[in-house]
Amino acid sequence: MGAEQLTALGRQEKLFITAEASWATFVKPVPTDAIDHNSPVSLSYSQERAERMSKQPDTRSLMTTDLVTRRKELSWSIPCDIIPSGTAGTPPDVHLLLLAAFGAYTNTPGVSDVYILDNSQQLPSVQITREVSNLQMNVHQGSWVDEVVMSWSGAEEGTFQFSGGSKDEIHTFRANSGSTVGGNTFIVLSLARYDDHFEENSVVAILQADGTLDSNAGVGYRVLNVNTLTHTLTVDAIVVAAHANRPIVPFSPTKTVVGTPVTGIVGTLSIGGRNYRVISCSITLNNGTKALNDEFGYDGVSDYLMGPRRITGSIQFRMYEESVALYPDAKAFTRAALLLTSGSLVAGGTQVIASLPNIEIEPFNIDAPETEEVVVDATFRALASTAETEMVLSFL
Repeated sequence: MGAEQLTALGRQEKLFITAEASWATFVKPVPTDAIDHNSPVSLSYSQERAERMSKQPDTRSLMTTDLVTRRKELSWSIPCDIIPSGTAGTPPDVHLLLLAAFGAYTNTPGVSDVYILDNSQQLPSVQITREVSNLQMNVHQGSWVDEVVMSWSGAEEGTFQFSGGSKDEIHTFRANSGSTVGGNTFIVLSLARYDDHFEENSVVAILQADGTLDSNAGVGYRVLNVNTLTHTLTVDAIVVAAHANRPIVPFSPTKTVVGTPVTGIVGTLSIGGRNYRVISCSITLNNGTKALNDEFGYDGVSDYLMGPRRITGSIQFRMYEESVALYPDAKAFTRAALLLTSGSLVAGGTQVIASLPNIEIEPFNIDAPETEEVVVDATFRALASTAETEMVLSFL
Protein backbone atom coordinates (compact mmCIF):
# COMPACT_ATOMS: atom_id res chain seq x y z
CA MET A 1 0.00 0.00 0.00
CA GLY A 2 0.98 3.64 -0.24
CA ALA A 3 1.89 5.75 2.77
CA GLU A 4 -1.75 6.60 3.50
CA GLN A 5 -4.01 4.97 0.91
CA LEU A 6 -4.37 1.58 -0.76
CA THR A 7 -3.71 1.99 -4.48
CA ALA A 8 -4.94 0.01 -7.47
CA LEU A 9 -1.77 -1.11 -9.26
CA GLY A 10 -1.69 -1.82 -12.98
CA ARG A 11 0.68 -4.73 -12.53
CA GLN A 12 -1.98 -6.47 -10.43
CA GLU A 13 -4.69 -6.23 -13.07
CA LYS A 14 -6.36 -9.55 -13.93
CA LEU A 15 -8.62 -10.14 -16.91
CA PHE A 16 -11.15 -12.94 -17.48
CA ILE A 17 -13.20 -13.74 -20.60
CA THR A 18 -16.26 -15.86 -19.81
CA ALA A 19 -18.78 -17.48 -22.15
CA GLU A 20 -22.38 -16.33 -21.77
CA ALA A 21 -25.14 -18.92 -21.92
CA SER A 22 -27.52 -16.13 -22.90
CA TRP A 23 -26.80 -12.52 -23.76
CA ALA A 24 -25.75 -10.36 -20.79
CA THR A 25 -26.55 -13.03 -18.20
CA PHE A 26 -23.99 -12.98 -15.38
CA VAL A 27 -21.59 -15.90 -14.88
CA LYS A 28 -18.91 -16.15 -12.19
CA PRO A 29 -15.49 -16.33 -13.87
CA VAL A 30 -13.27 -19.36 -13.20
CA PRO A 31 -9.45 -19.56 -13.21
CA THR A 32 -9.21 -20.88 -16.79
CA ASP A 33 -11.19 -17.89 -18.09
CA ALA A 34 -8.09 -15.74 -17.49
CA ILE A 35 -6.02 -14.34 -20.34
CA ASP A 36 -2.59 -12.76 -20.45
CA HIS A 37 -2.90 -9.20 -21.71
CA ASN A 38 -0.96 -6.02 -22.30
CA SER A 39 -1.72 -2.42 -21.39
CA PRO A 40 -3.78 -0.43 -21.71
CA VAL A 41 -7.01 -2.41 -21.35
CA SER A 42 -10.02 -0.12 -21.71
CA LEU A 43 -13.50 -0.81 -20.30
CA SER A 44 -15.47 2.34 -20.94
CA TYR A 45 -18.88 3.27 -19.52
CA SER A 46 -20.79 6.47 -20.17
CA GLN A 47 -24.36 7.71 -20.04
CA GLU A 48 -25.53 10.72 -21.94
CA ARG A 49 -26.85 13.67 -19.97
CA ALA A 50 -28.41 16.14 -22.39
CA GLU A 51 -29.15 19.77 -21.72
CA ARG A 52 -32.85 20.53 -21.57
CA MET A 53 -33.39 23.29 -24.09
CA SER A 54 -36.15 25.19 -22.28
CA LYS A 55 -36.42 28.95 -22.03
CA GLN A 56 -35.11 30.48 -18.81
CA PRO A 57 -36.15 34.14 -18.76
CA ASP A 58 -34.76 34.81 -15.29
CA THR A 59 -31.25 33.36 -15.58
CA ARG A 60 -28.43 32.52 -17.96
CA SER A 61 -27.32 29.61 -15.77
CA LEU A 62 -27.72 25.96 -16.61
CA MET A 63 -29.90 24.79 -13.73
CA THR A 64 -29.65 21.46 -11.93
CA THR A 65 -33.08 20.54 -13.32
CA ASP A 66 -31.95 21.08 -16.89
CA LEU A 67 -30.12 17.80 -17.53
CA VAL A 68 -32.02 14.87 -19.02
CA THR A 69 -30.78 11.28 -18.76
CA ARG A 70 -30.43 9.43 -22.04
CA ARG A 71 -28.90 6.13 -23.12
CA LYS A 72 -25.83 4.29 -21.83
CA GLU A 73 -22.88 3.51 -24.07
CA LEU A 74 -20.21 0.91 -23.31
CA SER A 75 -17.09 0.02 -25.26
CA TRP A 76 -13.93 -1.96 -24.61
CA SER A 77 -10.49 -2.71 -26.01
CA ILE A 78 -8.06 -5.50 -25.08
CA PRO A 79 -4.48 -5.78 -26.38
CA CYS A 80 -2.64 -9.07 -25.91
CA ASP A 81 0.17 -11.14 -27.36
CA ILE A 82 -0.57 -13.98 -29.75
CA ILE A 83 -0.03 -16.96 -27.46
CA PRO A 84 -0.68 -20.52 -28.68
CA SER A 85 -1.41 -23.00 -25.90
CA GLY A 86 1.71 -25.07 -26.50
CA THR A 87 -0.36 -28.23 -26.96
CA ALA A 88 -1.74 -29.11 -30.39
CA GLY A 89 -5.52 -29.39 -30.26
CA THR A 90 -5.81 -27.21 -27.14
CA PRO A 91 -7.19 -23.74 -27.97
CA PRO A 92 -5.41 -20.54 -26.89
CA ASP A 93 -6.56 -18.63 -23.81
CA VAL A 94 -8.19 -16.02 -26.08
CA HIS A 95 -10.36 -18.72 -27.66
CA LEU A 96 -13.66 -17.07 -26.71
CA LEU A 97 -12.62 -13.70 -28.17
CA LEU A 98 -11.48 -15.33 -31.42
CA LEU A 99 -14.71 -17.32 -31.61
CA ALA A 100 -16.73 -14.14 -31.06
CA ALA A 101 -14.73 -12.42 -33.82
CA PHE A 102 -14.74 -15.18 -36.45
CA GLY A 103 -18.01 -16.88 -35.57
CA ALA A 104 -17.05 -20.53 -36.09
CA TYR A 105 -14.43 -22.97 -34.87
CA THR A 106 -13.20 -26.49 -35.54
CA ASN A 107 -11.21 -28.53 -33.04
CA THR A 108 -9.28 -31.63 -34.03
CA PRO A 109 -8.04 -33.20 -30.77
CA GLY A 110 -4.28 -33.46 -30.63
CA VAL A 111 -3.93 -31.65 -33.97
CA SER A 112 -5.41 -28.18 -34.39
CA ASP A 113 -7.81 -25.39 -33.48
CA VAL A 114 -9.09 -23.57 -36.57
CA TYR A 115 -11.12 -20.34 -36.58
CA ILE A 116 -13.29 -19.79 -39.64
CA LEU A 117 -15.72 -17.11 -40.68
CA ASP A 118 -19.45 -17.52 -40.20
CA ASN A 119 -22.52 -15.92 -41.74
CA SER A 120 -24.63 -16.21 -38.60
CA GLN A 121 -26.38 -13.23 -37.04
CA GLN A 122 -25.75 -14.85 -33.66
CA LEU A 123 -22.02 -14.57 -33.09
CA PRO A 124 -21.22 -15.51 -29.48
CA SER A 125 -21.09 -12.84 -26.79
CA VAL A 126 -18.75 -12.85 -23.81
CA GLN A 127 -18.46 -11.40 -20.33
CA ILE A 128 -15.31 -9.38 -19.57
CA THR A 129 -14.13 -9.14 -15.95
CA ARG A 130 -11.30 -6.87 -14.85
CA GLU A 131 -10.11 -6.92 -11.22
CA VAL A 132 -7.28 -4.83 -9.79
CA SER A 133 -5.59 -5.22 -6.40
CA ASN A 134 -8.76 -6.45 -4.63
CA LEU A 135 -9.72 -2.77 -4.76
CA GLN A 136 -11.80 -2.39 -7.91
CA MET A 137 -13.59 -4.66 -10.35
CA ASN A 138 -15.56 -3.93 -13.50
CA VAL A 139 -17.63 -6.46 -15.42
CA HIS A 140 -18.87 -5.82 -18.95
CA GLN A 141 -21.83 -8.04 -19.82
CA GLY A 142 -23.16 -8.87 -23.27
CA SER A 143 -19.89 -7.96 -24.98
CA TRP A 144 -19.35 -8.50 -28.69
CA VAL A 145 -16.19 -8.32 -30.82
CA ASP A 146 -16.52 -5.69 -33.51
CA GLU A 147 -12.89 -5.80 -34.62
CA VAL A 148 -9.67 -7.72 -34.12
CA VAL A 149 -6.32 -6.51 -35.43
CA MET A 150 -3.64 -9.20 -35.81
CA SER A 151 -0.07 -7.91 -36.10
CA TRP A 152 3.29 -9.54 -36.67
CA SER A 153 6.67 -7.81 -36.69
CA GLY A 154 10.30 -8.82 -36.90
CA ALA A 155 11.11 -6.61 -33.91
CA GLU A 156 8.31 -7.58 -31.51
CA GLU A 157 5.95 -10.34 -30.47
CA GLY A 158 2.80 -10.96 -32.48
CA THR A 159 -0.25 -9.24 -31.04
CA PHE A 160 -4.04 -9.21 -31.06
CA GLN A 161 -6.06 -6.04 -30.45
CA PHE A 162 -9.71 -6.90 -29.74
CA SER A 163 -12.39 -4.23 -29.44
CA GLY A 164 -16.16 -3.97 -29.35
CA GLY A 165 -19.18 -2.93 -27.32
CA SER A 166 -21.22 -4.20 -24.37
CA LYS A 167 -24.77 -4.11 -23.08
CA ASP A 168 -24.19 -3.35 -19.40
CA GLU A 169 -21.66 -3.02 -16.58
CA ILE A 170 -21.32 -4.15 -12.96
CA HIS A 171 -18.93 -2.27 -10.66
CA THR A 172 -17.47 -3.44 -7.35
CA PHE A 173 -15.20 -1.49 -5.01
CA ARG A 174 -13.61 -2.26 -1.66
CA ALA A 175 -15.51 -1.37 1.52
CA ASN A 176 -13.16 -0.99 4.47
CA SER A 177 -15.48 -2.44 7.07
CA GLY A 178 -18.24 -5.03 7.11
CA SER A 179 -19.39 -7.77 9.48
CA THR A 180 -21.06 -11.19 9.46
CA VAL A 181 -22.51 -13.16 12.37
CA GLY A 182 -21.78 -16.48 10.68
CA GLY A 183 -24.20 -19.13 9.47
CA ASN A 184 -26.26 -16.90 7.15
CA THR A 185 -26.07 -15.11 3.81
CA PHE A 186 -25.78 -11.51 5.03
CA ILE A 187 -22.87 -9.08 5.12
CA VAL A 188 -23.59 -5.87 7.03
CA LEU A 189 -21.64 -2.80 5.91
CA SER A 190 -20.49 -0.41 8.62
CA LEU A 191 -21.13 2.81 6.68
CA ALA A 192 -24.01 3.86 4.43
CA ARG A 193 -21.59 5.28 1.88
CA TYR A 194 -20.35 1.74 1.17
CA ASP A 195 -23.75 0.75 -0.26
CA ASP A 196 -22.95 2.07 -3.71
CA HIS A 197 -19.62 0.21 -3.82
CA PHE A 198 -21.62 -2.87 -4.78
CA GLU A 199 -24.27 -3.86 -7.29
CA GLU A 200 -26.31 -6.96 -7.97
CA ASN A 201 -23.89 -9.66 -9.25
CA SER A 202 -20.84 -8.08 -7.64
CA VAL A 203 -18.52 -10.88 -6.49
CA VAL A 204 -16.81 -10.30 -3.15
CA ALA A 205 -14.63 -11.86 -0.47
CA ILE A 206 -13.90 -10.97 3.13
CA LEU A 207 -10.33 -10.00 4.00
CA GLN A 208 -9.48 -11.80 7.25
CA ALA A 209 -7.13 -10.61 9.96
CA ASP A 210 -4.39 -13.02 8.86
CA GLY A 211 -4.40 -11.54 5.35
CA THR A 212 -6.20 -14.46 3.68
CA LEU A 213 -9.58 -14.24 2.01
CA ASP A 214 -12.82 -15.88 3.03
CA SER A 215 -13.84 -16.42 -0.59
CA ASN A 216 -16.49 -19.13 -0.45
CA ALA A 217 -14.01 -21.92 -1.23
CA GLY A 218 -12.33 -19.91 -3.96
CA VAL A 219 -15.38 -18.91 -6.01
CA GLY A 220 -16.40 -15.71 -4.22
CA TYR A 221 -19.73 -14.58 -2.84
CA ARG A 222 -22.10 -13.23 -5.48
CA VAL A 223 -24.22 -10.31 -4.33
CA LEU A 224 -27.91 -10.98 -4.89
CA ASN A 225 -29.22 -7.78 -3.33
CA VAL A 226 -27.98 -4.49 -1.85
CA ASN A 227 -30.33 -3.21 0.86
CA THR A 228 -29.67 0.51 1.23
CA LEU A 229 -31.94 0.78 4.27
CA THR A 230 -30.07 -1.75 6.41
CA HIS A 231 -26.77 -1.45 4.48
CA THR A 232 -26.73 -5.20 4.00
CA LEU A 233 -25.50 -7.39 1.17
CA THR A 234 -27.36 -10.63 0.55
CA VAL A 235 -25.00 -13.16 -1.06
CA ASP A 236 -25.45 -16.48 -2.83
CA ALA A 237 -23.83 -18.74 -0.22
CA ILE A 238 -23.75 -19.05 3.55
CA VAL A 239 -20.89 -17.16 5.19
CA VAL A 240 -19.92 -19.78 7.75
CA ALA A 241 -17.54 -17.72 9.87
CA ALA A 242 -18.23 -14.59 11.89
CA HIS A 243 -16.25 -11.53 10.83
CA ALA A 244 -16.15 -8.26 12.75
CA ASN A 245 -15.36 -5.03 10.89
CA ARG A 246 -13.32 -6.62 8.12
CA PRO A 247 -12.76 -5.24 4.58
CA ILE A 248 -15.20 -6.50 1.95
CA VAL A 249 -13.24 -6.66 -1.30
CA PRO A 250 -13.82 -7.45 -4.99
CA PHE A 251 -12.93 -11.06 -5.71
CA SER A 252 -11.63 -12.79 -8.81
CA PRO A 253 -10.24 -16.33 -8.97
CA THR A 254 -6.61 -17.31 -9.26
CA LYS A 255 -5.36 -16.65 -12.78
CA THR A 256 -4.52 -19.74 -14.85
CA VAL A 257 -2.95 -19.20 -18.29
CA VAL A 258 -0.83 -21.30 -20.65
CA GLY A 259 1.50 -20.81 -23.59
CA THR A 260 4.36 -18.63 -24.78
CA PRO A 261 4.04 -15.56 -27.06
CA VAL A 262 4.75 -15.85 -30.77
CA THR A 263 8.03 -14.02 -31.42
CA GLY A 264 9.14 -12.08 -34.48
CA ILE A 265 12.23 -14.19 -35.12
CA VAL A 266 10.49 -17.33 -36.43
CA GLY A 267 8.11 -17.22 -39.37
CA THR A 268 7.50 -16.82 -43.08
CA LEU A 269 5.15 -14.82 -45.30
CA SER A 270 4.28 -15.82 -48.84
CA ILE A 271 2.13 -14.17 -51.49
CA GLY A 272 1.12 -16.22 -54.51
CA GLY A 273 3.31 -19.07 -53.30
CA ARG A 274 6.47 -16.96 -53.18
CA ASN A 275 8.19 -16.05 -49.90
CA TYR A 276 8.91 -12.38 -49.20
CA ARG A 277 11.07 -10.75 -46.57
CA VAL A 278 8.87 -8.29 -44.70
CA ILE A 279 9.27 -5.99 -41.72
CA SER A 280 5.70 -6.34 -40.50
CA CYS A 281 2.24 -7.50 -41.48
CA SER A 282 -1.11 -6.52 -40.01
CA ILE A 283 -4.56 -8.01 -40.70
CA THR A 284 -7.81 -6.38 -39.54
CA LEU A 285 -11.08 -8.28 -39.30
CA ASN A 286 -13.99 -5.86 -38.91
CA ASN A 287 -17.46 -7.32 -38.38
CA GLY A 288 -19.34 -4.11 -39.16
CA THR A 289 -21.34 -4.46 -35.97
CA LYS A 290 -24.33 -2.20 -35.47
CA ALA A 291 -25.44 -1.63 -31.88
CA LEU A 292 -29.19 -1.05 -31.63
CA ASN A 293 -29.20 1.74 -29.06
CA ASP A 294 -32.12 3.85 -30.23
CA GLU A 295 -35.17 1.73 -29.40
CA PHE A 296 -37.89 3.10 -27.18
CA GLY A 297 -38.04 1.74 -23.63
CA TYR A 298 -34.36 0.78 -23.35
CA ASP A 299 -31.65 2.71 -21.50
CA GLY A 300 -28.92 1.34 -23.74
CA VAL A 301 -28.26 -1.34 -26.33
CA SER A 302 -31.25 -3.62 -26.94
CA ASP A 303 -29.43 -5.87 -29.42
CA TYR A 304 -26.64 -5.84 -32.00
CA LEU A 305 -26.45 -6.83 -35.64
CA MET A 306 -23.54 -8.06 -37.75
CA GLY A 307 -23.12 -5.95 -40.88
CA PRO A 308 -20.95 -6.57 -43.94
CA ARG A 309 -17.58 -8.00 -42.94
CA ARG A 310 -14.34 -6.45 -44.19
CA ILE A 311 -10.84 -7.89 -43.90
CA THR A 312 -8.01 -5.56 -44.77
CA GLY A 313 -4.32 -5.48 -44.05
CA SER A 314 -0.94 -3.93 -44.60
CA ILE A 315 2.58 -5.11 -45.29
CA GLN A 316 5.76 -3.15 -44.71
CA PHE A 317 8.84 -4.30 -46.59
CA ARG A 318 12.17 -3.14 -47.97
CA MET A 319 12.33 -2.85 -51.72
CA TYR A 320 14.52 -5.83 -52.45
CA GLU A 321 14.92 -7.28 -55.91
CA GLU A 322 12.40 -9.98 -55.02
CA SER A 323 9.86 -7.36 -53.89
CA VAL A 324 9.64 -5.70 -57.30
CA ALA A 325 7.07 -8.26 -58.47
CA LEU A 326 4.49 -6.87 -56.03
CA TYR A 327 4.33 -3.52 -57.82
CA PRO A 328 3.12 -4.68 -61.27
CA ASP A 329 0.82 -7.19 -59.58
CA ALA A 330 -0.79 -4.34 -57.65
CA LYS A 331 -1.20 -2.25 -60.81
CA ALA A 332 -2.81 -5.19 -62.59
CA PHE A 333 -5.10 -5.99 -59.62
CA THR A 334 -3.64 -9.48 -59.54
CA ARG A 335 -5.14 -11.60 -56.80
CA ALA A 336 -3.10 -14.11 -54.86
CA ALA A 337 -3.05 -16.13 -51.65
CA LEU A 338 -1.30 -14.77 -48.56
CA LEU A 339 0.04 -17.31 -46.09
CA LEU A 340 1.68 -16.16 -42.85
CA THR A 341 3.29 -18.72 -40.56
CA SER A 342 4.51 -17.74 -37.09
CA GLY A 343 5.56 -19.27 -33.79
CA SER A 344 7.10 -22.36 -35.34
CA LEU A 345 7.72 -23.66 -38.85
CA VAL A 346 6.34 -27.07 -37.87
CA ALA A 347 3.08 -28.06 -36.18
CA GLY A 348 3.17 -29.11 -32.55
CA GLY A 349 1.21 -26.68 -30.41
CA THR A 350 3.18 -23.47 -31.03
CA GLN A 351 2.44 -22.77 -34.71
CA VAL A 352 -0.01 -20.07 -35.83
CA ILE A 353 -1.01 -19.72 -39.48
CA ALA A 354 -3.08 -16.94 -41.04
CA SER A 355 -4.36 -17.96 -44.47
CA LEU A 356 -6.03 -15.48 -46.84
CA PRO A 357 -6.67 -17.30 -50.12
CA ASN A 358 -7.56 -14.25 -52.18
CA ILE A 359 -5.99 -10.83 -51.49
CA GLU A 360 -5.67 -7.84 -53.77
CA ILE A 361 -2.81 -5.44 -53.06
CA GLU A 362 -3.62 -1.83 -53.76
CA PRO A 363 -1.16 0.20 -55.88
CA PHE A 364 1.46 1.69 -53.59
CA ASN A 365 4.00 4.49 -53.59
CA ILE A 366 7.74 3.88 -53.69
CA ASP A 367 9.41 6.83 -52.03
CA ALA A 368 13.20 6.95 -51.90
CA PRO A 369 14.61 8.74 -48.83
CA GLU A 370 17.79 10.76 -48.98
CA THR A 371 20.05 8.36 -47.09
CA GLU A 372 18.08 5.32 -45.95
CA GLU A 373 16.91 2.26 -47.86
CA VAL A 374 13.53 2.29 -49.58
CA VAL A 375 10.77 0.98 -47.31
CA VAL A 376 7.28 0.44 -48.71
CA ASP A 377 3.92 0.32 -46.96
CA ALA A 378 1.38 -1.60 -49.03
CA THR A 379 -2.26 -2.23 -48.14
CA PHE A 380 -4.53 -5.02 -49.29
CA ARG A 381 -8.08 -6.31 -49.12
CA ALA A 382 -9.13 -9.93 -48.62
CA LEU A 383 -11.85 -11.19 -50.95
CA ALA A 384 -13.97 -14.32 -50.83
CA SER A 385 -13.95 -16.77 -53.73
CA THR A 386 -17.01 -18.38 -52.11
CA ALA A 387 -18.94 -17.18 -49.09
CA GLU A 388 -17.04 -16.79 -45.78
CA THR A 389 -13.64 -17.82 -47.21
CA GLU A 390 -11.67 -14.59 -46.84
CA MET A 391 -9.55 -15.85 -43.96
CA VAL A 392 -8.74 -18.84 -41.76
CA LEU A 393 -6.66 -18.62 -38.55
CA SER A 394 -5.15 -21.90 -37.40
CA PHE A 395 -3.32 -22.97 -34.23
CA LEU A 396 -1.38 -26.16 -34.93
